[in-house]
Amino acid sequence: MSARTEKILKDDTYPARKYFDFFTPRAYTIMVVVVIVVVVVAVMIAVAVVAVVVAVVAVVVVVVVVAVVVVVVV
Repeated sequence: MSARTEKILKDDTYPARKYFDFFTPRAYTIMVVVVIVVVVVAVMIAVAVVAVVVAVVAVVVVVVVVAVVVVVVV
């Protein structure tokens, strides 16, 4: 830690002092939990989007195959 930062941390009258108070172990824990939750939700959304795309492609393929079979047979 730099001398300037230590001086700021010791000086309660320093305007930015309140911002240093945020960086506590509890705040870091909450931040880590929030980041993990956001990442998990983002991955779940990505998986859902991929599943929808795969389902749409599967339906299109089935429709095309059925159409080709109908055209060839009939």
